[in-house]
Amino acid sequence: MTSNFRSGALFGLGTYKVIYTAKDSAQNISTSSFDIVVQDNSLPVFVGCPAANIEKDADPISCKAKVIWRAPTANDNCLDGTVTAPVFQPGDEFPIGTTVITYIAKDKAGNTSRCEFSIVVSDKTGPTVTSQPTDISANANASCKANVNWTLPTATDNCSTPISFNSSNSPNELFPLGTTKVTYTLKDKVNNASEVFFNVIVNDVTAPVFSGCPADITISSNTSCSATVNWVEPTATDNCSGSVTPTSNFKPGAVFETGTTEVIYEATDNVGNKSRCTFNVKVTNESVPVISGCPEDILIKQMKQGKQLLCGMNPLRPTYVARCR
Repeated sequence: MTSNFRSGALFGLGTYKVIYTAKDSAQNISTSSFDIVVQDNSLPVFVGCPAANIEKDADPISCKAKVIWRAPTANDNCLDGTVTAPVFQPGDEFPIGTTVITYIAKDKAGNTSRCEFSIVVSDKTGPTVTSQPTDISANANASCKANVNWTLPTATDNCSTPISFNSSNSPNELFPLGTTKVTYTLKDKVNNASEVFFNVIVNDVTAPVFSGCPADITISSNTSCSATVNWVEPTATDNCSGSVTPTSNFKPGAVFETGTTEVIYEATDNVGNKSRCTFNVKVTNESVPVISGCPEDILIKQMKQGKQLLCGMNPLRPTYVARCR
């Protein structure tokens, strides 16, 4: 029995018919055959396919990015083929977002492989603020708060509109005493953020209020030409600081000399607003001066000397002592 191929023979790509022929001594012949089909099932192999995505920041003006890479090549173990390039080429400008780049290699046997990676262009520029409120100062009302209004900030974005606004406070809100930082966070469509802030300053301008401020006091002096004077001390309250302890230049029970003395109470709240309660203490001198050395009645006799009438006297001058001067 003979055959056109031996077992273990090396076959190339394609289809091969293997025939076995048997012949007996009478020259009778019979044959048996089968096909050997050698196929290329190996995919083309890419060389230089980017192993990772390529990331670029967009130009803040054009909102695009120019991206350069080395185009990959493909090898095949058996048959040459073709590489289909993508629409975008190295050096092209890419828009914001993700663009998938696909190279396809196909050999003559129809085996295909792909080289695929992404170009990711990011917008990294936050919104640009075009107007914003400046610091605002307001006076507190009787409740120690202030209603404050302002115009909202405005902004533009180079690439990713619309813009969202989030704020810590809102116009026409009541603000407490002191300084409150108002913050606006502006975000574009891809969450790039810009921040705007200003201060709302609420001032306490209301001075404390006195209750029970005494009226003027008039009192007679004692033998020492002075007087001990008592009164009920006034109190003071403040709309924001609460109870305030006044200070004064005199206290009840103080000793006052004759004359008029102004008593001053002063109340100061926590931020330095001041108010006064004043009244006068008048110590009068009701005692009369004491005269000493007052002469007794004097009898004057007229003496005639020539034609001139003389009247003579030489009394002693009295003195006096005032108890209070």
